[in-house]
Amino acid sequence: MIWIQYLAFLWAVVITQIGFAHSEIHFLKRHEGESVVLPCEIEHRDPSPLGVYLKRTWLNHKEVLFKYTKEDFTVDNSADKSRISVSGDPSLYSLNITISQLNASDTDRYYCEFVVENLSSADEKIPSKTEFFLLVGAGGHWCGCSSYSSLLYVLSSAVGVLLLLLLLTGCVLCKVSVFF
Repeated sequence: MIWIQYLAFLWAVVITQIGFAHSEIHFLKRHEGESVVLPCEIEHRDPSPLGVYLKRTWLNHKEVLFKYTKEDFTVDNSADKSRISVSGDPSLYSLNITISQLNASDTDRYYCEFVVENLSSADEKIPSKTEFFLLVGAGGHWCGCSSYSSLLYVLSSAVGVLLLLLLLTGCVLCKVSVFF
């Protein structure tokens, strides 16, 4: 019986550490002063979306913009209005959001959330198919590292050792409870 509790604990730890992924993540690297295009789309459905949000979710949790169907977009920070443009319309299930004159403070995880009308309750919010991790580097150069394979190897090894330790801890706890 204790092993069921252990598995439930292990499952809870894993889920809280990795979270539930609802879309794929694209990694985008840009330099300060450059632009980036974030394409947002969802599956066709009925009814069509009536609006879309662009949200930041890692370093700075906020709504960057909202675009209502066939209307101009609004931004959370009025200084960003001149740096952001939107092409397309939420009712067409896809649009492109361009952020220009990037600076290091734009580094974050971004995703679009489409709003679909639901007559029987609150409007439904549907995340787009893709999330974006935008890294904006200060200056005109990046790290001189030729590859990150050794870093990935070390991180993978550390994760493997951590999982092994969790498994061994669970086994020890199961055996200790059997003797009592």
